[in-house]
Amino acid sequence: MATMLENQAKELPVEKPKKTSQNKISSIRYKCHRDFIDITMRTLTPIEKDIWFILWDKLDGSSMTSRVAIQTLMKLANKSKTNILKGLSALKNKKLVFIVKQGNSITHECNVYKICATTEEKYDLPKKGGRKKNEKNL
Repeated sequence: MATMLENQAKELPVEKPKKTSQNKISSIRYKCHRDFIDITMRTLTPIEKDIWFILWDKLDGSSMTSRVAIQTLMKLANKSKTNILKGLSALKNKKLVFIVKQGNSITHECNVYKICATTEEKYDLPKKGGRKKNEKNL
């Protein structure tokens, strides 16, 4: 009886473990970090580096978005609100940070930022202006 079960077990195909989504997310984060250090970091001011690294640290999965309040950036970077806003503006002008969703102080929502490691990176950012002409109402 035992030999029969052993023979059946040998005949079953063995599936290789698939690469998990967590590994994929980690590899994306590592590549982003490596590209930033190798290519972009030397061109930024200290406050811009601080803000970029804080946003990178708070990344939300593989979407490369980060949900952070200005107050949190002020606390973690130990800088004034004026300096944080100037740094964010400079990063936006250098196309390293994009605002995907504008926050709201009334509902206590934070801005959602999308970060890029280099200016050559291409991301599919949401376009302003609503639906496309050929989209139907659902």
